Amino acid sequence: MHCASNCLYCSTISFMSAVLDGHSPETKTRNKTESLSPSRVEVGFWVRWISSEAIQTEQLGTIRRKFVESVSKPVISELLDDLLQDGILNDEEKDFIVEEDHDRADRARGLIDIVKRKGDEASKKMIAHIKRADPTLYSKLVLSRAEPPAKEKQKITQEQLGTIRRKFVESVSKPVISELLDDLLQDGILNDEEKDFIVEEDHDRADRARGLIDIVKRKGDEASKKMIAHIKQTDPTLYSKLVLSRAEPPAKEKQKITQEQLGTIRRKFVESVSEPVISELLDDLLQDGILNDEEKDFIVEEDHDRADRARGLIDIVKRKGDEASKKMIAHIKRADPTLYSELVLSHAEPPAKEKQKITQEQLGTIRRKFVESVSKPVISELLDDLLQDGILNDEEKDFIVEEDHDRADRARGLIDIVKRKGDEASKKMIAHLQQTDPTLYSELVLSRAEPPAKEKQKITHEQLGTIRRKFVESVSKPVISELLDDLLQDGILNDEEKDFIVEEDHDRADRARGLIDIVKRKGDEASKKMIAHLQQTDPTLYSELVLSHAEPPAKEKQKMTLDETDNDIYPVTKENVKNRVALLITNITFTNVMYNRGGADIDEKNMEKLLSSLGYEVVKHTDLTAEQIHKAVLDFSKHPKLRQTDSVWVVMMSHGKLGNILGVNYNEDDAKPDQFSINNIYTCLDSAHCPALLNKPKVIVMRRFEDFSKGKIRQMPTKDRCTLTKHFYVFPQKELGRVRGRFVDKVSKPLLKQLLDDLLEDGLLNDGEKDSVLEDHTGKADMARALVDMVRKKGDRASRKMIAHLEDRDPTLHAELGLSCGPAARPTGPSWSNKLIATTDALWKEKVNDKNVYPVSENQIKSRVALLITNRNFLNEKMNRYGAEKDEENMERLLASLRYEVVKHRDLTAKGMDDALIRFSKHPKLRATDSVFVVIMSHGKLGAVLGVNAQAEEPDELPIDNIYKHLGTEECPALLNKPKIIIIQACRGENKGAVLVSDVVCDDSSCSGAAGEDHIVDDALLVAHKEKDFASLLSSTPDTVSYRETNRGSFLIQYLVEIFNTCSHEDDIDELFRKVMQRFEEFPCETKRQMPTKDRCTLTKRFYLFPGH
Repeated sequence: MHCASNCLYCSTISFMSAVLDGHSPETKTRNKTESLSPSRVEVGFWVRWISSEAIQTEQLGTIRRKFVESVSKPVISELLDDLLQDGILNDEEKDFIVEEDHDRADRARGLIDIVKRKGDEASKKMIAHIKRADPTLYSKLVLSRAEPPAKEKQKITQEQLGTIRRKFVESVSKPVISELLDDLLQDGILNDEEKDFIVEEDHDRADRARGLIDIVKRKGDEASKKMIAHIKQTDPTLYSKLVLSRAEPPAKEKQKITQEQLGTIRRKFVESVSEPVISELLDDLLQDGILNDEEKDFIVEEDHDRADRARGLIDIVKRKGDEASKKMIAHIKRADPTLYSELVLSHAEPPAKEKQKITQEQLGTIRRKFVESVSKPVISELLDDLLQDGILNDEEKDFIVEEDHDRADRARGLIDIVKRKGDEASKKMIAHLQQTDPTLYSELVLSRAEPPAKEKQKITHEQLGTIRRKFVESVSKPVISELLDDLLQDGILNDEEKDFIVEEDHDRADRARGLIDIVKRKGDEASKKMIAHLQQTDPTLYSELVLSHAEPPAKEKQKMTLDETDNDIYPVTKENVKNRVALLITNITFTNVMYNRGGADIDEKNMEKLLSSLGYEVVKHTDLTAEQIHKAVLDFSKHPKLRQTDSVWVVMMSHGKLGNILGVNYNEDDAKPDQFSINNIYTCLDSAHCPALLNKPKVIVMRRFEDFSKGKIRQMPTKDRCTLTKHFYVFPQKELGRVRGRFVDKVSKPLLKQLLDDLLEDGLLNDGEKDSVLEDHTGKADMARALVDMVRKKGDRASRKMIAHLEDRDPTLHAELGLSCGPAARPTGPSWSNKLIATTDALWKEKVNDKNVYPVSENQIKSRVALLITNRNFLNEKMNRYGAEKDEENMERLLASLRYEVVKHRDLTAKGMDDALIRFSKHPKLRATDSVFVVIMSHGKLGAVLGVNAQAEEPDELPIDNIYKHLGTEECPALLNKPKIIIIQACRGENKGAVLVSDVVCDDSSCSGAAGEDHIVDDALLVAHKEKDFASLLSSTPDTVSYRETNRGSFLIQYLVEIFNTCSHEDDIDELFRKVMQRFEEFPCETKRQMPTKDRCTLTKRFYLFPGH
């Protein structure tokens, strides 16, 4: 009775019956005429033939695990093509097997499982193709029925080759890999496709070493032995090291693992086991017969995630009793020792730590110092010594000293190759270094710092989870590679997990996610180890992730932060940034065509692009009249986003005249020209008219031509009406992104290398990241892109540091890119010094040769000169400025302590002040000085300082513009390119036809409720106020008053003396003025407000006063 399908089993039985009946294929015809009785020998022959050649579906199943472990990716591809051509597989099955998310092992499993289900014929065809495509693998799968060779004393098996894999990957050099590939290709162990796969361009040394050992290992014992023989011949040192690393398996543990105990660790197992380990356990348990195919298929169903598969596996095994549980535990121990320990299944004590052993790990810790410090002759001597010892071979030495390798490259190559060869090689190199260069040896020994004390706060896997997103966004590819190597060496990860993480189709972010997720599941110990490696590998990222609870390092001089609690920085949140809004007005086409602004459309496009890139929603208008401009500003002041934004920008681009922007209908012959007063911008957006912008930066940018008909060819932008009292940042990492394209185009290769060195020294990049930028990218542009992207991912601090280094190394490029610079450190407390603090010699030396600082010398400081004019007593006695003598005394003392010779005048008319300025512009010391101060203290009005003869009917006014004219380049060439510091203590309010009011002390009703207000009076001809926080040192904003205490002098001079005494030893003049303005935020009178402004500021460098020098 035979089955309908004529299966191999039934065919075999029929065939055996024919044989026993005397009807073999060879004798079937002959038996018709003669009878044949087969002998026992003949029967035995046919039975042996069947057992050795009939490949059954069941037999294919028994070699499944070995096939999955051993078959290489190129062989899988060949088998798929062959079976597709045979019609065994169809296109859908092939596509399923080679899905993108399937690794090599997944594809091998898929292939053998599908073919196995198709029956014996399909199985036999697959075996035949394996025999042709990879004879070594065929032999290994025990399909040839050859007897295994007798066990050798030191037999190198594929399992043993697996135990030395890690050491081989760490230690083998690139030249040795190349030699091994050639040898194994010649032996027929490898084929060309496998060799090409191993040496793919994007594979580094470690990738090639892994690929080589994994492919050979899968080919069985014979292939493994041949590879070991070639290693022994090519690199005897490495061979000895690998033989020593083949440790005996650990003794059997005392604790018995029962199914009940397996149940107690279920939750931990489900949380911690990784997907690759689950796959290995399934293969192991299937081969052991613990699981069957149906159970495996149930566990790995498509809709099951990692946790579901882990639960299914442990539950099914647990139900099968103690023996099954013990087998699973044994496989866990082999597949993932870290997880095994985490599950509290191991009771082995860790080995005792040696006190002063020089290990390859320690050699790694001194790598950077060695590369920085070792000289070329010492490198040459070390190479000779290590070559003589047999630590290095000729190929490795030649690789290290290649022509295009500089001293640092050779140092890196030497230490890296020796480090990979293990502790013995490392100790020998250290011994030779001690003999060759004792000084460097001592320096390196001192640099082997002890690891930091254990942090107080426990780093748990839950905490690792909270920083997952930031880690994925910020970690670089080289750091991921280093972490993988470290965790593999610690036994936290195994090779399969590492291979899963770095699969070809995984990008940087995928690898980061895979790494943190797998480590997190392994529990607190694994998480802490990863954190420790991250701290060592990339301290900047470690700090950014806020995983450190140590005290912060001493405050750096230029350290910057966006901490919302920092009183020196305008606050900003992500929600604020989302609500940013800007007003952009561009006049291009005018009624009078001669005024048309060709190219203004490009300005409009560029500004809109810039503002958008900074996160601002742009409200855009084109070609407006003055009335329409006014309406646009008013509408903007009511924009619904203003309450949520952190800041606004107002950009106007048109023709202009002093104090005005011209509308598109402008004609100078009109009785009422079409012009918009710039002052209206400040009025519409001030605190009274736009409370939504109170205490928020309002940045005003004017692009206008003044006197456009005169064709002047000199232009100098000015900061005008600047009342910012804090630092305002638009986020440096976004700034780096904004200028990325131009940086890539304009940066030079030498500058790139300088920036890399600076960032390496700061600890913002590590050696791996630096090498990645230089070695993984051939062109300058690619290097620049890699650097910017790497730094941006590290956050604000890293971005600011790079910007600061760029400003220091190449101020021209920094300015051209339009990057901001950071603030200097602020005083640590609210206390103010009553005398000048001297500048340190270190700061003097640092700044005196800085091309971003105005030049200064000791002789120039000796020639300093200042003009001081104080008007106290006026013709109209009601205008007398009581307390002004205190201002004069304080300013004279301050200027003299800064080594300025003070030219002093008191109670001058407007003409007298003008004459004093003209005489001062001809002072003989001006040619030798580094700078001048001009300080004028009087009553004032908008644009003018009043002389002592001022009357309501007869003005006595000095235009402030005269100061700039008399000290400008044309009238005073002696001050060309020298800082000219102007301080004016006077009101800027005006009211034509107003009666001048007395300088009287305010009474209780007008100034009640605040301490210390009894002596507060104003320098105004009218009372008005409120304008502050605008981006553009006069004592007040336009149209507002300045205040003075009759017993102490004006607030401006009081605060200025305090700030200069306390901060001028380290801050430049611009920062000093900002701090003076910041003092006015805490004005002593609740009913009064005053805000100084930086006006007409055209300093192009930093100006330091250097007190004490």
